[in-house]
Order: sequence, then C-alpha cells, then structure tokens
Amino acid sequence: MKRKTLQDEIQQTKGFLSLEAEVFLNLLRTAEALSVAPHGLLRDAGLSHSRYNVLRILRGAGDSRLSCREIVDRMVTRDSDMTRLLDGLEREGLIERNRS
Repeated sequence: MKRKTLQDEIQQTKGFLSLEAEVFLNLLRTAEALSVAPHGLLRDAGLSHSRYNVLRILRGAGDSRLSCREIVDRMVTRDSDMTRLLDGLEREGLIERNRS
C-alpha cells in the first residue's frame, strides 16, 4: 500500500515552495493531531488549554506563591490577558489569590 504524502492528504495540487515549508506544515498538522485528545478531556472538565496551563504551573509550585509575572514566564503557551484568566479561576474557586 502506497503511503500518502502530506501533499496528498491536504489535497495540494502544486508542490511545496521548499522542503522547509513542507516540514513546517507537517509540524502544524502533527501538533494539531496531538492536541485533539487532550482538548476533548480539557473541554469535558470545563478547562481551556490556558486554564489548564495555569493550574499545572500552580500545582507544580506547591506551597510556593507565584506572582502573575512568574506564572506568565512559566506558561507553555502564552495568554494575552493573564489577569482575566486568573480572575475567572478565582471566581470558580479553582485558585486563591492574595494581593500584597
């Protein structure tokens, strides 16, 4: 059985501009494929990737307190409005914040 190429899979009739362009598209498709299952689990738990990321960071910090800036620095993926994200997690009782 002949293995499908990326060009076949995405039904692209013209060749890629470069090997780098083909590799980049392959990376994007692989990242998407790998995120499908976890995305469903997170959705079922009422979490977005960003919310999960924050909770993961806080759990890893243990009893250490982290500032908003420290959380942002540890994020795997960035969120443009960390304050809003933390406000929502606090409202739902998932985190507790102390302002100094």
